[in-house]
Amino acid sequence: MKKLIAVLLCISLMGLFACGQSEPDDRTTVTTTIETTTEAPTTTIPETTMQPIEPPKEIPQLPQTGKSLNDFIPDGYVLHDGVSLDFNGDGWEDYAGVLDHPSDCDWENHEDCMACTRILFAIRNTGNGYQLSFQDEQLIMRAREGGRFGSGYDRLSTNGRTFTIEMTLGSAWSGTDKCTFQYIDGTWYLVRRHQYGWHSTQGIVTYESIDDYLSRVGIRRKNSDERVMAERDPDAGSEVIQDFETDERIKLGPPPTLKAFSREFAQEHRGERN
Repeated sequence: MKKLIAVLLCISLMGLFACGQSEPDDRTTVTTTIETTTEAPTTTIPETTMQPIEPPKEIPQLPQTGKSLNDFIPDGYVLHDGVSLDFNGDGWEDYAGVLDHPSDCDWENHEDCMACTRILFAIRNTGNGYQLSFQDEQLIMRAREGGRFGSGYDRLSTNGRTFTIEMTLGSAWSGTDKCTFQYIDGTWYLVRRHQYGWHSTQGIVTYESIDDYLSRVGIRRKNSDERVMAERDPDAGSEVIQDFETDERIKLGPPPTLKAFSREFAQEHRGERN
């Protein structure tokens, strides 16, 4: 009996050993390594160079008619300033504005800053659109034309029937210049010009000039006292200064047309003859 048990135990051990052996496998195991990254993809934007806007080679002629204000703004120009008014008294809202060309400007180069011409214009409301009343390229000061310390052109203002160009000059001669235009019987006229300023190259000299063409009266005031410059407020509305050394009244001729005054203004400020 003991022999039988020993034989059976031996057979069991042999079977267990045989089960631990595996048959040969002809298959090849391929190991694939996948590389991963947590970095987000990036898009490279090519560098671009902003091209400067060149000044216009010629001044555009505004259209004679248009359905809206935008029809009178040429390509490349922007509406720099403007006022609504009823300049012909027909009850319709008209418009006067300034067009500017935002060309590239070298602020260190005085001549370059004055290269671009600004366009002054007015359009009449016809009730079914707009009609060009006038276009002018001389009366609005260009960039830096106001001198080293002046802004040149400031703004347009209106009283509802007329419009005024307001300018500030700042150099050896500093001050303000306000030109008012009115539409009379189908023609634009300069009806008032008010200049106030002071000269500092040879002491302070304060000067005021008022030309009222509707009354045909001109006023010329002058003073070399510094107190006048300090006390005078050109925007306060008062035109009576007791401190001026001279206070002269002169007789004026008829009001110049806007076109005629434009030529005079160009000669006065730029030495241009057109």
